[in-house]
Amino acid sequence: MRNKDNQSDPLVEMIQQREYEKNKHNFESFLKEKNLIVTTNPVSAIESVQLLSTDDVCEALKVDRHFVYSIAGTSLPGFKKKGWKFRLEDVKKYIDEMVTASSLKNDD
Repeated sequence: MRNKDNQSDPLVEMIQQREYEKNKHNFESFLKEKNLIVTTNPVSAIESVQLLSTDDVCEALKVDRHFVYSIAGTSLPGFKKKGWKFRLEDVKKYIDEMVTASSLKNDD
């Protein structure tokens, strides 16, 4: 939110940041609890890449396979190798973008 001088309200920003961190922590806890990580890329030259399957993404986002297929490769980067695979970081980024878009829409 912005005040009369078109400056951000620090209290609102603090609350938004706290909610963002809470949701991020909850999502990471959910993934660990459900053991949703399919595999870790063994290439140590690059940072470990955690991959999720279509079913993993469906469960994490609470959506059906058709929705995941509709965003696969476009809104949510992924690749096909015995089914769709998605990087954990891309799923997190997708969620962040959807939350941001939703909050911007609600501000109007």
